[in-house]
Amino acid sequence: MRKTYKYRLYRHERNKHLVRGIELASEVWNHFVALTRRYYEIYDEYPGYYTLKKHLTKLKQRDKGHWYDLNSQALQNVIERLDRAYQRFFEIDSAGRPGFKKREKYTSFTLTQTGWKLLGGNRVRIQNHNYKFVKSRPIKGEIKTVTIKRDACGYLWICFSVEKKPSTPELPRTGRCREGWILDSRTFL
Repeated sequence: MRKTYKYRLYRHERNKHLVRGIELASEVWNHFVALTRRYYEIYDEYPGYYTLKKHLTKLKQRDKGHWYDLNSQALQNVIERLDRAYQRFFEIDSAGRPGFKKREKYTSFTLTQTGWKLLGGNRVRIQNHNYKFVKSRPIKGEIKTVTIKRDACGYLWICFSVEKKPSTPELPRTGRCREGWILDSRTFL
Protein backbone atom coordinates (compact mmCIF):
# COMPACT_ATOMS: atom_id res chain seq x y z
CA MET A 1 0.00 0.00 0.00
CA ARG A 2 1.36 3.42 -0.97
CA LYS A 3 1.14 6.44 1.30
CA THR A 4 2.49 9.95 0.75
CA TYR A 5 3.92 12.20 3.45
CA LYS A 6 3.98 15.88 2.49
CA TYR A 7 6.21 18.39 4.29
CA ARG A 8 6.94 22.07 3.63
CA LEU A 9 10.54 23.01 2.92
CA TYR A 10 12.02 25.88 4.89
CA ARG A 11 12.64 28.98 2.79
CA HIS A 12 16.32 29.35 1.98
CA GLU A 13 18.54 30.79 -0.72
CA ARG A 14 19.41 27.22 -1.76
CA ASN A 15 15.84 26.57 -2.86
CA LYS A 16 16.63 28.28 -6.17
CA HIS A 17 18.21 24.98 -7.26
CA LEU A 18 14.89 23.18 -6.77
CA VAL A 19 12.99 25.93 -8.58
CA ARG A 20 15.51 25.60 -11.41
CA GLY A 21 14.82 21.84 -11.48
CA ILE A 22 11.08 22.48 -11.83
CA GLU A 23 11.74 24.96 -14.64
CA LEU A 24 13.97 22.43 -16.43
CA ALA A 25 11.24 19.80 -16.12
CA SER A 26 8.85 22.32 -17.69
CA GLU A 27 11.29 22.94 -20.53
CA VAL A 28 11.62 19.20 -21.17
CA TRP A 29 7.82 18.79 -21.13
CA ASN A 30 7.29 21.59 -23.66
CA HIS A 31 10.08 20.35 -25.93
CA PHE A 32 8.66 16.84 -26.06
CA VAL A 33 5.08 18.05 -26.55
CA ALA A 34 6.29 19.98 -29.62
CA LEU A 35 8.34 16.99 -30.81
CA THR A 36 5.40 14.61 -30.42
CA ARG A 37 3.09 16.95 -32.34
CA ARG A 38 5.59 17.27 -35.22
CA TYR A 39 6.11 13.50 -35.29
CA TYR A 40 2.35 12.92 -35.35
CA GLU A 41 1.89 15.37 -38.24
CA ILE A 42 4.62 13.71 -40.32
CA TYR A 43 4.11 9.99 -39.58
CA ASP A 44 0.48 10.03 -38.35
CA GLU A 45 1.35 7.96 -35.28
CA TYR A 46 2.53 8.50 -31.72
CA PRO A 47 6.32 8.00 -31.35
CA GLY A 48 6.16 5.98 -28.13
CA TYR A 49 7.87 6.15 -24.76
CA TYR A 50 11.14 4.45 -25.70
CA THR A 51 11.61 6.55 -28.84
CA LEU A 52 11.21 9.68 -26.74
CA LYS A 53 13.71 8.35 -24.18
CA LYS A 54 16.29 7.73 -26.91
CA HIS A 55 15.75 11.23 -28.22
CA LEU A 56 16.23 12.64 -24.71
CA THR A 57 19.66 11.00 -24.49
CA LYS A 58 20.68 12.40 -27.88
CA LEU A 59 19.51 15.90 -26.97
CA LYS A 60 21.39 15.91 -23.67
CA GLN A 61 24.61 14.95 -25.42
CA ARG A 62 24.25 17.28 -28.37
CA ASP A 63 22.25 20.44 -27.75
CA LYS A 64 20.78 20.58 -24.28
CA GLY A 65 23.76 20.21 -21.95
CA HIS A 66 22.05 22.28 -19.26
CA TRP A 67 19.54 19.43 -18.83
CA TYR A 68 22.29 17.62 -16.91
CA ASP A 69 21.46 19.93 -13.98
CA LEU A 70 18.40 17.77 -13.31
CA ASN A 71 18.67 14.09 -12.45
CA SER A 72 18.28 11.75 -15.45
CA GLN A 73 15.52 9.77 -13.74
CA ALA A 74 13.59 12.98 -13.13
CA LEU A 75 13.85 13.81 -16.85
CA GLN A 76 12.67 10.30 -17.74
CA ASN A 77 9.78 10.75 -15.32
CA VAL A 78 8.69 13.86 -17.24
CA ILE A 79 8.61 11.78 -20.44
CA GLU A 80 6.72 9.04 -18.60
CA ARG A 81 4.10 11.61 -17.50
CA LEU A 82 3.78 12.81 -21.09
CA ASP A 83 3.41 9.23 -22.33
CA ARG A 84 0.63 8.55 -19.79
CA ALA A 85 -1.13 11.76 -20.86
CA TYR A 86 -1.02 10.69 -24.52
CA GLN A 87 -2.23 7.18 -23.64
CA ARG A 88 -5.24 8.74 -21.88
CA PHE A 89 -5.78 11.00 -24.91
CA PHE A 90 -5.91 8.02 -27.28
CA GLU A 91 -8.03 5.79 -25.00
CA ILE A 92 -10.57 8.23 -23.56
CA ASP A 93 -12.69 10.37 -25.85
CA SER A 94 -13.17 13.18 -23.34
CA ALA A 95 -9.44 13.55 -22.54
CA GLY A 96 -7.77 16.43 -24.32
CA ARG A 97 -4.42 16.39 -26.07
CA PRO A 98 -1.50 17.24 -23.75
CA GLY A 99 -0.55 20.85 -24.19
CA PHE A 100 2.28 23.20 -23.44
CA LYS A 101 2.77 24.42 -19.88
CA LYS A 102 4.18 27.74 -18.72
CA ARG A 103 7.12 27.64 -16.34
CA GLU A 104 4.95 29.06 -13.59
CA LYS A 105 2.25 26.45 -14.14
CA TYR A 106 4.53 23.40 -14.13
CA THR A 107 4.69 22.45 -10.49
CA SER A 108 6.81 19.37 -9.75
CA PHE A 109 9.50 16.87 -10.56
CA THR A 110 10.00 13.38 -9.13
CA LEU A 111 13.18 11.58 -8.10
CA THR A 112 12.86 7.81 -7.96
CA GLN A 113 15.99 5.96 -6.86
CA THR A 114 18.89 8.37 -7.08
CA GLY A 115 19.45 12.08 -6.59
CA TRP A 116 18.20 12.21 -3.00
CA LYS A 117 19.20 10.97 0.43
CA LEU A 118 17.44 11.30 3.77
CA LEU A 119 20.06 12.57 6.23
CA GLY A 120 18.09 12.01 9.41
CA GLY A 121 15.95 14.31 11.43
CA ASN A 122 14.42 16.91 9.17
CA ARG A 123 17.18 17.13 6.57
CA VAL A 124 17.37 15.74 3.06
CA ARG A 125 20.07 15.96 0.37
CA ILE A 126 18.79 16.53 -3.15
CA GLN A 127 21.36 16.72 -5.95
CA ASN A 128 24.29 17.62 -3.67
CA HIS A 129 22.40 20.33 -1.75
CA ASN A 130 21.06 19.95 1.78
CA TYR A 131 17.55 21.14 2.60
CA LYS A 132 15.52 21.31 5.81
CA PHE A 133 11.82 20.60 5.98
CA VAL A 134 9.13 20.91 8.64
CA LYS A 135 8.89 17.35 9.89
CA SER A 136 5.50 17.25 11.57
CA ARG A 137 5.25 13.46 11.79
CA PRO A 138 7.57 10.48 11.35
CA ILE A 139 7.92 8.70 8.03
CA LYS A 140 6.86 5.07 8.41
CA GLY A 141 7.75 2.61 5.67
CA GLU A 142 10.23 2.32 2.82
CA ILE A 143 10.59 5.50 0.73
CA LYS A 144 10.07 4.82 -2.98
CA THR A 145 9.97 8.28 -4.58
CA VAL A 146 10.61 11.89 -3.60
CA THR A 147 8.62 14.64 -5.31
CA ILE A 148 9.38 18.34 -5.09
CA LYS A 149 6.26 20.47 -5.57
CA ARG A 150 5.71 24.21 -5.85
CA ASP A 151 2.31 25.61 -4.88
CA ALA A 152 0.60 28.75 -6.17
CA CYS A 153 2.10 30.88 -3.37
CA GLY A 154 5.64 29.84 -4.26
CA TYR A 155 6.20 27.53 -1.28
CA LEU A 156 8.15 24.36 -1.94
CA TRP A 157 6.94 21.03 -0.59
CA ILE A 158 8.68 17.67 -0.40
CA CYS A 159 6.53 14.56 -0.76
CA PHE A 160 7.81 11.13 0.24
CA SER A 161 5.90 8.26 -1.37
CA VAL A 162 6.21 5.32 1.00
CA GLU A 163 5.49 1.63 0.57
CA LYS A 164 3.70 0.42 3.69
CA LYS A 165 2.95 -3.17 4.52
CA PRO A 166 -0.64 -3.71 5.66
CA SER A 167 -0.83 -3.95 9.41
CA THR A 168 -3.12 -6.93 9.90
CA PRO A 169 -1.96 -8.85 12.94
CA GLU A 170 -1.96 -12.58 12.50
CA LEU A 171 -3.74 -14.39 15.31
CA PRO A 172 -1.91 -17.28 16.95
CA ARG A 173 -3.07 -20.73 15.98
CA THR A 174 -4.05 -22.82 18.98
CA GLY A 175 -5.55 -25.81 17.19
CA ARG A 176 -8.88 -25.40 18.96
CA CYS A 177 -12.11 -23.99 17.67
CA ARG A 178 -13.34 -20.91 19.32
CA GLU A 179 -16.68 -21.34 21.05
CA GLY A 180 -19.41 -18.98 20.11
CA TRP A 181 -23.05 -18.61 19.34
CA ILE A 182 -24.46 -20.12 16.23
CA LEU A 183 -27.39 -18.12 14.99
CA ASP A 184 -29.43 -19.14 12.04
CA SER A 185 -32.88 -18.13 10.89
CA ARG A 186 -34.62 -20.67 13.19
CA THR A 187 -32.95 -19.67 16.44
CA PHE A 188 -32.85 -15.97 15.66
CA LEU A 189 -36.60 -15.62 15.21
